[in-house]
Amino acid sequence: MSIQTIRETHYSNGAIRTRHRHRDSKFHCDAGPAIEYFYKNGSIQSTHYYSHGRLHREDGPANEWFTPIGTLVTRVWQLNGKLHRIDGPAYERFYPDGTINIREWYLNGNRHRVDGPAIEHFAPTGRCSTATYYLNGQQISKQEYQRQSALMRLLSKNEDTQILGAL
Repeated sequence: MSIQTIRETHYSNGAIRTRHRHRDSKFHCDAGPAIEYFYKNGSIQSTHYYSHGRLHREDGPANEWFTPIGTLVTRVWQLNGKLHRIDGPAYERFYPDGTINIREWYLNGNRHRVDGPAIEHFAPTGRCSTATYYLNGQQISKQEYQRQSALMRLLSKNEDTQILGAL
């Protein structure tokens, strides 16, 4: 049975600087972040969830970064070391006031989104300033996205009709 070890470093004022949790010489923690960085004032700078040496978290973002006053800067979802999220963007970056700056959708490490652009950049006003479309890691034009999206909706509707007809 392997034993989890915790290593910490501290600032000269005694405040904690870093906390690392390891198992079998790999970053790992079953209940919480494996790596935490702190500001000198004691507030959390970033958290990083690992499982057996890979960035991994199933119930939330694997990485988060914060300002010294606790405002969220960046949030990243990863499974088995790959950017991945089914129910929303896997990468989010925020302006200092907390409004969204960038959102990116990934599935198994590939940029991918079937219900809109996979990359969105926002102006500080909240208006989307650029949108880029990807399916299965391949960048496509907005027109190609709309064509494929319409085809997917049609196929889905046909499947629903076939299922209802079978009942």
